[in-house]
Amino acid sequence: SDRRDEEDLFIPPDSGRGHLEKLRKLMGDERLVSDSRKQLFLSKAFAADSAGPVFPSSWTSSVEGQKAASGDAAPDARQLLCAQGADEAVPSLDRVMRASAPSFDRRTEEGCRFRIYRVGGYEVRTTQPHGCKETTDVVFCRQAVKHVSEATSESSCLLDERIVKVLEYVEAVDALAGQCALRSAIIHQFYIVAQTESGVTIVVEPTKEGALLWTESPSGLEARSLIAKVTRAAECRDLHISVTDIKQYHDEAMCGKSGDGGRPEAWRRYALGLFELVAPARDESA
Repeated sequence: SDRRDEEDLFIPPDSGRGHLEKLRKLMGDERLVSDSRKQLFLSKAFAADSAGPVFPSSWTSSVEGQKAASGDAAPDARQLLCAQGADEAVPSLDRVMRASAPSFDRRTEEGCRFRIYRVGGYEVRTTQPHGCKETTDVVFCRQAVKHVSEATSESSCLLDERIVKVLEYVEAVDALAGQCALRSAIIHQFYIVAQTESGVTIVVEPTKEGALLWTESPSGLEARSLIAKVTRAAECRDLHISVTDIKQYHDEAMCGKSGDGGRPEAWRRYALGLFELVAPARDESA
């Protein structure tokens, strides 16, 4: 250190009680600011272009600062939803994050970095204090998944379309819906996605009420499946399996079993039967 060159001219800092108390207060204030910054950054209220007065002024442009003062909220902030079961999805998201650049990457005066990654329909927020590793703190979903309980008006046009691929997924679901903590009560839910030759997707999944929900082209499916895991898949592009075939199987499976479809053993029978509808035909054509 260059202070060593001062030798006898070096004046040590004040070690008096009053000075030490001031230092402790300053350090306490810094921790409060750091905690409030992290709390805001990990909330839906944080807007990347209008970080607010708790963050360095350089983070907020003059234009966005005027919007913040007028009370206008950023559109993204109002659309964010907490991603359920995100803790089990973090390893998968981390792999994708490492291959992409963050859409937001800022550093505070004490060296703590705040990053936002946008992966599919998900928004991953991480923090990295100076000298520490980057950690994933919260995952938001920027596009809610819509479930349609009844067939859409396009159903009649889809009935003759061929099914090209069928996949079964398992996802982690937060049993304590509405909480944004990554650590909570996690359960697993399965769902099946059938893809048609025109690109339409059909999703079948159990509901809390015990039914098997048939949904055509739900929004947010791509983002949802990004962090889910494929448990099995069947290619049937060259086969003559149509939407009518799997719809007929679905209706027969549901007949007289209202309220039982959501039970694990009922789902296993349903999924097994659906894949047997595809797999034998595939094996015979080989």
